[in-house]
Amino acid sequence: MINELNRPIQEPNVGRAVLGTSLGQSASYCGATAILSLHQPVIEVSESDGNFNVYADFRPVLENTSMQVAVEFAQQGIILTGGTVERYLPIPTDAYIGHARVTVTGGIARISIPTADAGHRWRSIVMW
Repeated sequence: MINELNRPIQEPNVGRAVLGTSLGQSASYCGATAILSLHQPVIEVSESDGNFNVYADFRPVLENTSMQVAVEFAQQGIILTGGTVERYLPIPTDAYIGHARVTVTGGIARISIPTADAGHRWRSIVMW
């Protein structure tokens, strides 16, 4: 596995960083190098008080401040688009999409969707 981490990456806009170094510099810790993309949105998902909450900061991927983030509700999820980057977030099956609150300001999208009683829901995480 360490050999895989040390292989050179031929992708544009990719920097190498390890704790204690800045992005764009290459450093090695025990033979492993961490690869971090310089241009990725920051997306946080949480659930509290019967609401499914999404905070999406697309400022790192927007080329200028006049570009906006698009929020689209799809079947069983949310599609967030900012610049050339698109992310799909699955939402709980008991979410009330018709009552969603969405605000987009300065490249940051905040979404709050009420859900049914969270105490009786099965939890599953879908990753792709």
